[in-house]
Amino acid sequence: MSYILDALKKAERERGLGKIPSLDSTYPPLFTPPAEYSRWLLFAGIGVIGLISASLVWHGMKTSPVIDAQTTVNMPVVRLPTDTPSPLAQQAQVSLLTKTIPTAQPSPPVVYNPLPSVAPKPETATLPALSEIPAYLQQKLPALTINAHVYATEAQQRFVLINGRRYREGMSIQEGMTVESIRSNDVVINYQQKRFRLSVR
Repeated sequence: MSYILDALKKAERERGLGKIPSLDSTYPPLFTPPAEYSRWLLFAGIGVIGLISASLVWHGMKTSPVIDAQTTVNMPVVRLPTDTPSPLAQQAQVSLLTKTIPTAQPSPPVVYNPLPSVAPKPETATLPALSEIPAYLQQKLPALTINAHVYATEAQQRFVLINGRRYREGMSIQEGMTVESIRSNDVVINYQQKRFRLSVR
């Protein structure tokens, strides 16, 4: 059956010799290794695998520890007679043990003293809001709008966007006006030694 199929393929190839090749055209392989070449390749592969396995076995035998056969001598087991203590001796030992153990002292009761709650600093708790400062100061100030407020436990990570500009604690907004501190709900501004707060909400 394969002879017939091969003959049909060969006849089809001969018919297509004069035609222009297309994408569907089949071509014979350019290089077919001779049977001798593949046979040598097989023997070389088997030889390499054999050499690797032989070197592994030789290396394993070289590094494995040599166990010397030791002669074992069977010695008879000699049991020594055990003295069983008399009941009077046992009672004396028990009474000695009970006398030497001191009685445990009761530990003093643990008293829980909760830490007093930390009250906010009176000076920051009583800071006026921007709308509560005197009118003459409000007229001198530019319009202050908080665009973004980021509060973190570490001061280096806190920042605030006021009027679209980013400020950290201690930075100057304008001459005479600085961001004194950024708190969780507001920002403390110092303007000409007068402190007030800008609420976030």
